[in-house]
Amino acid sequence: MSRPLHEGPTTATPEELREQLDRTRRELGATVAALAAKTDVKARAQAKAVRIGRRTATSAAVLRERLVLRAERAERPSGPVRDGTALGLRLSRDHRVMLVTGAAVAGAGWLLWRRKG
Repeated sequence: MSRPLHEGPTTATPEELREQLDRTRRELGATVAALAAKTDVKARAQAKAVRIGRRTATSAAVLRERLVLRAERAERPSGPVRDGTALGLRLSRDHRVMLVTGAAVAGAGWLLWRRKG
């Protein structure tokens, strides 16, 4: 013998039964469509490839933008780097004779050390 699927009164009008049957058919159709989509391996692989391609393109664009910004910053040093470079240039111009003398002494010392060793 069959038992009702739910507890409670089972008296329903023919219109309620038709609505319930239509709802059940729609739900079953959606379930079948979802199962069919899961078994379509080719379509799922293509969809995944599209998602990965979009993500890769986005990442490449972000990386390209970062590199451009870093290159721009490298072309125009700022702060301590610029100040240190300017100071070094000014000191080397102001003390040219001392710099050349020091380089000559260092070179001569290196040559003597190399001959002895």
